[in-house]
Amino acid sequence: KEDIAVSEARRLNIPVAAVVDTNSNPDGIGFPVPGNDDAARAITLYCDLVAKAAIDGISRAQGELGADLGAAEKPILEEVPAEPAPGGFQSLSGPRGVADDLKKLAGVSPAIEKMLNDLGIFHFWQIAEFGPADAGKIGEEVGLPGRVEGWIAQAKQFTAE
Repeated sequence: KEDIAVSEARRLNIPVAAVVDTNSNPDGIGFPVPGNDDAARAITLYCDLVAKAAIDGISRAQGELGADLGAAEKPILEEVPAEPAPGGFQSLSGPRGVADDLKKLAGVSPAIEKMLNDLGIFHFWQIAEFGPADAGKIGEEVGLPGRVEGWIAQAKQFTAE
Protein backbone atom coordinates (compact mmCIF):
# COMPACT_ATOMS: atom_id res chain seq x y z
CA LYS A 1 0.00 0.00 0.00
CA GLU A 2 2.72 2.44 0.96
CA ASP A 3 4.69 1.60 -2.19
CA ILE A 4 1.77 2.72 -4.34
CA ALA A 5 1.46 6.01 -2.43
CA VAL A 6 5.21 6.66 -2.63
CA SER A 7 5.36 5.91 -6.36
CA GLU A 8 2.31 8.11 -7.03
CA ALA A 9 3.89 10.98 -5.05
CA ARG A 10 7.17 10.59 -6.94
CA ARG A 11 5.30 10.59 -10.27
CA LEU A 12 3.63 13.91 -9.28
CA ASN A 13 6.88 15.37 -7.87
CA ILE A 14 5.45 15.58 -4.36
CA PRO A 15 8.09 15.34 -1.62
CA VAL A 16 7.48 12.35 0.63
CA ALA A 17 7.95 12.51 4.39
CA ALA A 18 7.25 9.30 6.27
CA VAL A 19 7.76 7.58 9.60
CA VAL A 20 10.17 4.77 8.86
CA ASP A 21 10.27 1.85 11.27
CA THR A 22 13.19 -0.58 11.46
CA ASN A 23 11.29 -3.07 9.31
CA SER A 24 10.58 -0.50 6.53
CA ASN A 25 12.46 0.25 3.34
CA PRO A 26 13.35 3.98 3.21
CA ASP A 27 13.95 3.96 -0.59
CA GLY A 28 11.91 6.66 -2.27
CA ILE A 29 11.27 8.54 0.96
CA GLY A 30 12.60 12.07 0.66
CA PHE A 31 12.30 12.89 4.35
CA PRO A 32 12.47 9.74 6.48
CA VAL A 33 11.49 10.16 10.15
CA PRO A 34 12.83 7.31 12.27
CA GLY A 35 10.21 6.07 14.67
CA ASN A 36 7.70 3.46 15.69
CA ASP A 37 4.86 3.46 13.17
CA ASP A 38 2.53 1.09 15.01
CA ALA A 39 2.42 2.43 18.59
CA ALA A 40 -0.71 4.39 19.49
CA ARG A 41 1.16 7.09 21.42
CA ALA A 42 3.63 7.59 18.58
CA ILE A 43 0.87 7.83 15.98
CA THR A 44 -1.02 10.35 18.13
CA LEU A 45 2.14 12.44 18.44
CA TYR A 46 2.77 12.33 14.68
CA CYS A 47 -0.82 13.33 13.91
CA ASP A 48 -0.66 16.23 16.37
CA LEU A 49 2.62 17.47 14.91
CA VAL A 50 1.35 17.27 11.33
CA ALA A 51 -1.89 19.05 12.26
CA LYS A 52 -0.02 21.85 14.05
CA ALA A 53 2.35 22.23 11.10
CA ALA A 54 -0.59 22.43 8.68
CA ILE A 55 -2.36 25.04 10.81
CA ASP A 56 0.85 27.05 11.13
CA GLY A 57 1.39 26.91 7.36
CA ILE A 58 -2.17 28.04 6.65
CA SER A 59 -1.83 30.90 9.16
CA ARG A 60 1.44 32.05 7.60
CA ALA A 61 0.02 31.87 4.08
CA GLN A 62 -3.07 33.85 5.11
CA GLY A 63 -0.88 36.42 6.86
CA GLU A 64 1.31 36.85 3.77
CA LEU A 65 -1.79 37.38 1.65
CA GLY A 66 -2.98 40.04 4.06
CA ALA A 67 -6.08 38.09 5.02
CA ASP A 68 -7.39 38.83 8.49
CA LEU A 69 -9.65 36.07 9.77
CA GLY A 70 -11.00 38.42 12.44
CA ALA A 71 -12.18 40.89 9.79
CA ALA A 72 -14.01 38.23 7.78
CA GLU A 73 -17.70 38.74 7.04
CA LYS A 74 -18.53 35.72 9.15
CA PRO A 75 -15.69 35.47 11.67
CA ILE A 76 -15.07 32.10 13.24
CA LEU A 77 -16.66 32.10 16.67
CA GLU A 78 -15.35 29.93 19.45
CA GLU A 79 -17.70 28.87 22.18
CA VAL A 80 -16.44 30.02 25.54
CA PRO A 81 -17.53 27.96 28.53
CA ALA A 82 -19.57 30.01 30.95
CA GLU A 83 -17.80 30.76 34.18
CA PRO A 84 -19.84 30.66 37.33
CA ALA A 85 -20.54 34.06 38.81
CA PRO A 86 -18.33 34.92 41.76
CA GLY A 87 -19.97 34.36 45.10
CA GLY A 88 -23.32 32.65 45.12
CA PHE A 89 -24.59 30.09 47.52
CA GLN A 90 -22.73 26.96 48.51
CA SER A 91 -24.57 23.62 48.63
CA LEU A 92 -23.39 21.26 51.37
CA SER A 93 -23.57 17.49 51.68
CA GLY A 94 -24.44 17.89 55.37
CA PRO A 95 -24.64 20.61 58.01
CA ARG A 96 -21.47 22.17 59.33
CA GLY A 97 -21.87 21.54 63.01
CA VAL A 98 -25.46 21.98 64.15
CA ALA A 99 -27.94 22.88 61.42
CA ASP A 100 -29.83 26.15 61.84
CA ASP A 101 -33.58 26.02 62.47
CA LEU A 102 -34.71 27.18 59.04
CA LYS A 103 -38.32 27.10 60.26
CA LYS A 104 -37.57 30.50 61.86
CA LEU A 105 -37.83 31.96 58.36
CA ALA A 106 -41.36 33.18 57.53
CA GLY A 107 -43.29 30.54 55.62
CA VAL A 108 -40.82 27.69 56.10
CA SER A 109 -42.66 24.62 57.33
CA PRO A 110 -41.00 21.35 58.42
CA ALA A 111 -41.67 20.00 54.90
CA ILE A 112 -40.02 23.03 53.25
CA GLU A 113 -37.09 22.76 55.67
CA LYS A 114 -36.63 19.11 54.61
CA MET A 115 -36.69 20.15 50.93
CA LEU A 116 -34.06 22.80 51.64
CA ASN A 117 -31.93 20.23 53.49
CA ASP A 118 -32.28 17.85 50.53
CA LEU A 119 -30.94 20.68 48.33
CA GLY A 120 -27.90 21.01 50.61
CA ILE A 121 -29.13 24.06 52.52
CA PHE A 122 -28.75 23.79 56.31
CA HIS A 123 -27.65 27.24 57.49
CA PHE A 124 -28.83 30.84 57.41
CA TRP A 125 -25.47 31.96 56.00
CA GLN A 126 -26.11 29.83 52.91
CA ILE A 127 -29.44 31.51 52.26
CA ALA A 128 -27.90 34.94 52.95
CA GLU A 129 -25.45 34.25 50.08
CA PHE A 130 -28.21 33.57 47.51
CA GLY A 131 -27.97 35.65 44.36
CA PRO A 132 -31.02 36.40 42.18
CA ALA A 133 -30.47 33.27 40.07
CA ASP A 134 -30.07 31.10 43.19
CA ALA A 135 -33.24 32.57 44.70
CA GLY A 136 -35.23 31.84 41.56
CA LYS A 137 -33.92 28.30 41.27
CA ILE A 138 -34.48 27.41 44.93
CA GLY A 139 -37.92 29.05 44.86
CA GLU A 140 -38.92 26.84 41.94
CA GLU A 141 -37.46 23.74 43.62
CA VAL A 142 -39.48 24.18 46.80
CA GLY A 143 -42.58 25.41 44.98
CA LEU A 144 -42.53 28.92 46.46
CA PRO A 145 -41.18 31.27 43.79
CA GLY A 146 -40.92 34.85 44.99
CA ARG A 147 -40.81 33.98 48.68
CA VAL A 148 -37.07 33.26 48.79
CA GLU A 149 -36.15 36.97 48.53
CA GLY A 150 -37.79 37.51 51.92
CA TRP A 151 -35.88 34.56 53.35
CA ILE A 152 -32.61 36.11 52.16
CA ALA A 153 -33.27 39.33 54.10
CA GLN A 154 -34.27 37.38 57.22
CA ALA A 155 -31.26 35.04 56.91
CA LYS A 156 -28.93 38.05 56.72
CA GLN A 157 -30.45 39.34 59.97
CA PHE A 158 -30.04 35.93 61.66
CA THR A 159 -26.39 35.65 60.56
CA ALA A 160 -25.66 39.17 61.82
CA GLU A 161 -26.92 38.27 65.31
